Amino acid sequence: MRADRELQRIAERCRRRIIRRALLSAGAAAVPVPGFDLLVDFGVLRRLLHEVNAEFGLTPAQLAALAERDRLSVYRAIDALGATAVGRVVTGQVVALLAHRLARRLATKTLLRHVPLAGTAIAAVLSFAAFKALGDRHVADCLRVARAAQRKRPRRARPAASEVR
Repeated sequence: MRADRELQRIAERCRRRIIRRALLSAGAAAVPVPGFDLLVDFGVLRRLLHEVNAEFGLTPAQLAALAERDRLSVYRAIDALGATAVGRVVTGQVVALLAHRLARRLATKTLLRHVPLAGTAIAAVLSFAAFKALGDRHVADCLRVARAAQRKRPRRARPAASEVR
């Protein structure tokens, strides 16, 4: 697995990506077509979750390429932390499960869009906040899984000085 400093850099890179995508979500919330914002949110979030998993080396394909011992430690960390979208193929079902946690905020956003001007602005702010919260939580989950897997991995013994030549 990766050193903690590198994991922090990856997390920061992912958080910057989340902000850009959350702005896209906010822009979609301002479009007055019913359901357009939800379609954009689900599509963008699905892709974002996959990209974050890939950055941390936690896509199913990347995990399959690990040595069995390392793969098991990652899966144990995922299971222990209850990370919903880490190490999985990110399907619409996974995105819906994550969005369910913010259902009240998303419902409020949908209702507010019908209030002229101020409602659209508030809906955009709520959309940004909900998207950012989902993304940040996923990055935190990936970071915790990567760190936990790193701690559980047995250290390889260094060769003795007499063995190195």
